[in-house]
Amino acid sequence: MFNRIYTSGISEKEIIKKLEENLEKEHLISVLSRMYINYLADSVEAKSYLMKEVQEAYYISQRSGIVAQFLLLVHPHVRKYAGISQITFLYDSYRGVYEDCWPRGLLPNMKDTLIKSKVLSSKEVSILEQLDRLINMQEEELDSMAVRKLYEDFFEGKDPLEVIFTLPM
Repeated sequence: MFNRIYTSGISEKEIIKKLEENLEKEHLISVLSRMYINYLADSVEAKSYLMKEVQEAYYISQRSGIVAQFLLLVHPHVRKYAGISQITFLYDSYRGVYEDCWPRGLLPNMKDTLIKSKVLSSKEVSILEQLDRLINMQEEELDSMAVRKLYEDFFEGKDPLEVIFTLPM
């Protein structure tokens, strides 16, 4: 839908202005974070307080998706109940994450961008890379001590929700 708007000749400024006029701030940030792409970020409004909030919301969205996939692989309860949970995951099961993308499609193609934009820290990316190696070596043995240690290393005893929704410094 957003691509059709952009190709129709309506400028990003006009889109943002109309959305600002018609949406409450919370909804505006949600909508703009979903359409957040490089040229929107590079627009004149990029320096504004609103666009900083939009950028942060976009990065939190990316981070929460990545960490949710990590949890599907390393946490036995999430692995068991993701398909029936009221919490929505990108995949219904760890098998989808494992077979589709984890982290082969994510890290080799996006690692530097994720670190530079502070969606993930270097340490977190390293843990994700270790998980990939373990999965390949252990052939899906996700209940091993090594996998549990990765969970502990990633969250460092902190509340996982706090970690999920806090961008690294």
